[in-house]
Amino acid sequence: MSYPHRLYLSFHSCGYRIIPEPEISGAHTEAPHAETAPCGPADPGKPAPRRISRFNWTGTAQTSNPALLTPIEAYRERRRAGRRYTAGAFVVLAALIAFGIGTIALGVSQSNANALDESHVFSGSLPLLPFDEEVKTAKTATSTPQQDWMKGKVPNLYQNDLQWSERAYASSTLGACGQAPVSMTMAYVAITGSNETLPNDIAKIIESEGFASKETTDPAFVAETASALGLQAAEVPADEPSLRKQIIAGNPVICVVGPGDFTDTQSFIVLSGIDMDSKLVVHDPASDSRSSRGWSFEDILDQSESLWAISAPAADA
Repeated sequence: MSYPHRLYLSFHSCGYRIIPEPEISGAHTEAPHAETAPCGPADPGKPAPRRISRFNWTGTAQTSNPALLTPIEAYRERRRAGRRYTAGAFVVLAALIAFGIGTIALGVSQSNANALDESHVFSGSLPLLPFDEEVKTAKTATSTPQQDWMKGKVPNLYQNDLQWSERAYASSTLGACGQAPVSMTMAYVAITGSNETLPNDIAKIIESEGFASKETTDPAFVAETASALGLQAAEVPADEPSLRKQIIAGNPVICVVGPGDFTDTQSFIVLSGIDMDSKLVVHDPASDSRSSRGWSFEDILDQSESLWAISAPAADA
């Protein structure tokens, strides 16, 4: 019985040679040739090298050398390799798509979290806890240093300044509901130039007069507290000409604002000037961001409940 004469690649040491197919059915016999091995004769004490082969999915051994494949086998091998490359490309593409979707989802979730945070649903790293944005913003605000307080200039003071934020006020603390005493302090500094009277000092006056209770301050405190401090407080009509007149005269105006841009209930801010864009300069004790921009007369007047111009007594003016 004869076999077709095919050539097989045989490895020996670090060389190889081509030999005819052996006359044994179903086996490929190694045939090292010492003379053709570039590294010299094989060491008889070493075991014979093993054939380099691979197994297909049926479990039968196949040589990994393409030179030993028939045309049909080579075609099938190319198709298998093509399928492997295609599958790999799809895996990479799927990974890239998943990464892109994950990145977009993360951005959307962060945007939603920021939107919810602005709606007072989130607070920093503690989700689902109601938190006033005004108090949160003031935590990072820095008041004008006490040594820089001067007459004729309204300083930026914030209720959460560590100098007074933990002081008791209105059944709570100045840090939580101290807009009224902090606003009066800013106006007092601008009129007198004093740097010795702090918001907690004015808070004691407001409480002693009975205007502070249950985390709120009665707007009527303005006139009484100003008088106790040796100042005058005149109520200003809620129209632009009247407000502009007081601002131009250099009188800081304490504005009681209702629900809107500054609060959901009631708060107090100070108006101190008019900028180059004809907008009002605002000092909000609860927010440095709202204190760093100009506000139109219309925006302020639409939200104001009452306006009080603070000035020195007539004899000292």
